[in-house]
Amino acid sequence: MPRSVSCRLSGAACAAAVLTLAGAGASAQDEMQTAGLASGRGHRVERPILTSAEADLVAERLTIRGRNLGDRGQGEDPHVVLGLVDLDVLAATGDEILAALPPGVTPGTYPLIVVLRCHRHEGTRMDVTLGASGPPGPAGPQGPDGQLGPAGPQGPSGPIGPVGPIGGTGPAGAVGPTGPPGGAGAPGAPGSQGPPGPQGPTGPQGPPGASSGPPAFEARTLYGSSSPLPVPYCDFSLGCTSVSVARLDLPAGQFVGTFGVWLQNRANYVFGNNNRFVRCFPTGSGPFLDGIDVTMGTDEERSVHWTNTLGDPSAPSHVEVLCTVLIGGSTQGTDVGVELAKITVIQVGSVTRPPGP
Repeated sequence: MPRSVSCRLSGAACAAAVLTLAGAGASAQDEMQTAGLASGRGHRVERPILTSAEADLVAERLTIRGRNLGDRGQGEDPHVVLGLVDLDVLAATGDEILAALPPGVTPGTYPLIVVLRCHRHEGTRMDVTLGASGPPGPAGPQGPDGQLGPAGPQGPSGPIGPVGPIGGTGPAGAVGPTGPPGGAGAPGAPGSQGPPGPQGPTGPQGPPGASSGPPAFEARTLYGSSSPLPVPYCDFSLGCTSVSVARLDLPAGQFVGTFGVWLQNRANYVFGNNNRFVRCFPTGSGPFLDGIDVTMGTDEERSVHWTNTLGDPSAPSHVEVLCTVLIGGSTQGTDVGVELAKITVIQVGSVTRPPGP
């Protein structure tokens, strides 16, 4: 809505009041609406509508064009304000006003306000540029799409297109009626050999054969991912506990063993430490039994593998794998479990370990 003021002042005071409101938020000229207001003599006077303003700085004249710009014959003299300066109106008709510019006016853009009979009616504002115009402003936003026009007449028929590709094979036709029986054919060739007969009874056991490789032994324990074997927490102040995850009995001799443990860490606490430091190691006969340590993160699954020498050359031996949690968790639980554990050993003639730590 355009801003306006109903003036009941006179002279420059009224013009300044109109300029203040116009400069604080006046709408563009295409938003101005005419407003008929009753005058003291009982007729309606429309608000001025400004369409253009041209300045002649040499002659010091300003020509304003539009509609409802005043009729001196009916006492509707226009009052013109440029910036904060009242202009002398030299001539006025209903569609044009000629006003005198102040001497030495500086080129630039000023608000222009036209008021009719200021003490009763509303004024109209537009911006006017004196002197050379500045560079064009940026393009305004694109307007909305117009309404869809009517359909045009139908165009002429186009040329005949090229021949299309050959279509696919059609469906098979219906099966015809059965023909009459044919005559007897010549004797056929002999048929193939028939299937083997049923297996006979098992014969007596033969003598033991010679082995082509060294003896091997394996122990494999599957606990499953849904019900893993819990691994306890090693509390050094109360005594470190561990759990046996795989066991294997061996005859007398020396062996090389490969150990594998599949672990899962289900610790997933929002405000807790979910890292777990797990140690798995073998126990039993043998001088060189080393274990393995692994750090597991939040909700992690991991398998660990290592190799040891083990066994007693002069007597049968026993080996098993133990696991414990050294860091992370508590005596109430560690959230670490074993899904699968496996021991695989091969007997060897002798074991030589190089010197070193």
